[in-house]
Amino acid sequence: DQPRSRGLGDVYKRQVLANTEFDVLVEYGGGAAGGVDDGSDHMSHAFDFTNERWCTGRSVTKLTWSPNNPELLLACYSAPSGIPSADVDWTSAKADPDGLLLVWSLMNRAAPEYVFTAQSPVLTGMFHPFSPNLLLGSTYSGQICLWDIRARRSPIQKTQLSAAGHTHPVYSMKVVGTQNAHSLVTISTNGKLCLWDTTQLVTPTDSIQLKMEPSSSSGAI
Repeated sequence: DQPRSRGLGDVYKRQVLANTEFDVLVEYGGGAAGGVDDGSDHMSHAFDFTNERWCTGRSVTKLTWSPNNPELLLACYSAPSGIPSADVDWTSAKADPDGLLLVWSLMNRAAPEYVFTAQSPVLTGMFHPFSPNLLLGSTYSGQICLWDIRARRSPIQKTQLSAAGHTHPVYSMKVVGTQNAHSLVTISTNGKLCLWDTTQLVTPTDSIQLKMEPSSSSGAI
């Protein structure tokens, strides 16, 4: 359950790929070749991030780039299709959990840099903007999870499934504030909004139940 260690082979792969795939002299603000943009569509398929061991049968639920290391891409995945969660033997070392996050690198597309797991499908995730080693994710069960790339694959912290927090799927989350004073804001499909202290994910520091006001019966605009 430990993250894959980095050896010299990984470093060589990155170096070779960087030399062959990237133009170190490119000017990103220079426009198209020759300095003239003809307005045509230049977008084309470049490559795939995929891994048979981890990605087979799963849907991608969220993609986000690292704000600290722009070559890193975080991908969140659903549960494997065709395998009911109730049929998973969690005591088996070979059992794949429902939730999955993979961190991919543009400098090594052969395999994910890091693999992280959760016991419920991960609906959205993000790199912690103020702590480069931390990842945040929310799940279908309503749990909010925190992973550390220096630690194991499973979350180092996760919220309790109780009425104090979320008990419905959480599709949206955002860290707000500053380096020294920030909170994680999450909202679930039943309209509950929670604020969390990411250093202690036990119960929310505050919460509110959002409600839709009934429309006026008068018909006035």
